[in-house]
Amino acid sequence: MGVNEIATPQFHIEVTSSDGAIVSPDPEGTDLDGVGAASALVVKTLVGFTQERPLPGMTRTTTVTARDKNGGLSAATALRFKAVRYQDQTVRP
Repeated sequence: MGVNEIATPQFHIEVTSSDGAIVSPDPEGTDLDGVGAASALVVKTLVGFTQERPLPGMTRTTTVTARDKNGGLSAATALRFKAVRYQDQTVRP
């Protein structure tokens, strides 16, 4: 790195399941422009993981965290949801 270059902070984004297991570890980390960018990536990652279809009646909590290079928590979000099956109520001619 040159004298005038500024280091880009690195964050580790991890996804944790209901039972506390790390579903998606991030040992390499990701260079981001700061905590705001890390927070945005946390939310984007959470939305991506909620696209999976759980079985009806299944309750699941997914947590996504961003930690700095020293392991300090920079951003976190969690979503707890229960999958239900709705009967199709569409009116057909």
